Amino acid sequence: MCDDSIDAERSRAYASAYNRWLGGFCSSAPARLLGSALISRHDPEALVGDLEQAVHDGARSVVLRPNPAQGRTLSAPASAQFWAACEHHWDGPCGLLGIDPRAGR
Repeated sequence: MCDDSIDAERSRAYASAYNRWLGGFCSSAPARLLGSALISRHDPEALVGDLEQAVHDGARSVVLRPNPAQGRTLSAPASAQFWAACEHHWDGPCGLLGIDPRAGR
């Protein structure tokens, strides 16, 4: 969810819709189906709230794209509270999914 041509509200809506679906799907067998929520990084101010909602919906981990979003990398200071919230919920906070298809050009 790091396509900079998509505005933050739409990116977050895509992730939220997926996370709600995933929560419902995994709720049929929560001991066996462990969902990983998608988190949009387009709006740093919303990261913690989006994470908390995903946890409330049953997420057991999160997945983030590793490429920069809106010019910010995963280590950007704006993400510090998000990482702290991940640490609060889990020992292993996230999985990194994919690569930037523009890399190496």
